[in-house]
Amino acid sequence: MRALALGEWQFEPSLETTSLGALILTGMVMLRMDLAGYRHLEVLGKGDVLNPWRLPTDTPLDEQVGVRVVQSGYVALLDRRFALQMTPWPDVFAALMRRQVMRTRRMMLQACILSCSRVDERLELLLWRLADQFGAMTREGLQVRLPFTHLQLAEMIGARRSTVTLAVSRLVAEDRLRCPRRNEWLLPHDQLARLSALGLPSARAS
Repeated sequence: MRALALGEWQFEPSLETTSLGALILTGMVMLRMDLAGYRHLEVLGKGDVLNPWRLPTDTPLDEQVGVRVVQSGYVALLDRRFALQMTPWPDVFAALMRRQVMRTRRMMLQACILSCSRVDERLELLLWRLADQFGAMTREGLQVRLPFTHLQLAEMIGARRSTVTLAVSRLVAEDRLRCPRRNEWLLPHDQLARLSALGLPSARAS
């Protein structure tokens, strides 16, 4: 087990070709990819499996990948030793594969969200998706604490920071979003029904 300290994740073990990566036990990280001046962020948390090493690919694009810890926690290293010990229990590998499939489906949902033309809709749908993964249901709606800046939210939905700030103001003014405290977001129950009626992808449909 390895601790996740706040800040850039400096993963210490050397690359093992048989390693399955690392399983996040607690905490939250942002995987950041930079390409030709463009940036995209993926948020990962408890139960997600990621590979922190830079792996060779067939693409000629020179993308840069980094991982930043935004909520401290712990990860389990799924190295060669783990793989050998779990060989008699194929259900363990099946469970890890299901987690990878779930992550892939979230990425597909993110692609659907990015296809929305309006920034306020993209932001609203992104918050629903993140709240579905990290939040909790309350009487008022789905509530989640996300330690992200407007710039980071903008990078998740392919927008400018200033546009996201305006989108937040619009969502709050229309009661499609509430901000009880700093870094806390509340998505009212009735808004999910509205999104479904519009035919837009919702977090609960993932």
